[in-house]
Amino acid sequence: MQVAHSNSDANAPHREKNTPTGPNHGKSALVLLAFVVILIIAASSTTVSRNKIDANNKLQTRIEALESQLGITISDSKKSGDTMEDKIKKLDARLTTAHNDITQLTTALNDKTKKTLDAHDKSLSNLQSNVSDIKKSVAQNEKLGSDSKQRG
Repeated sequence: MQVAHSNSDANAPHREKNTPTGPNHGKSALVLLAFVVILIIAASSTTVSRNKIDANNKLQTRIEALESQLGITISDSKKSGDTMEDKIKKLDARLTTAHNDITQLTTALNDKTKKTLDAHDKSLSNLQSNVSDIKKSVAQNEKLGSDSKQRG
């Protein structure tokens, strides 16, 4: 059974009730979602900024440690007039000198070792020859001893 509506109701635009599932609730949920997304983005950018600050502090500490190992600082090099390039050239010269010294020592050690090994080879050959001669003498003595027993 259908209920007849009056003409005024039929021509009036259909109005939606303001219920939790209505269009106003959808807009509120969208605004809330946008707000949550903005909070997440802000939190992540804060974290990224903190990480960059921490990394920068670590790099600064490392630079200071390297400068102390090299014995220079930026202000020292400006005061002394030496540039980093000059320091590197000086260190390179020291490295070349040390390399040359090591090469000379290695060559001298190798020569001495070769001479010692050659002398040991000669001594070993002489000892082997002596052992061979002794074995021959022992064999001859045993033969002479067995010949004299057979005669006697």
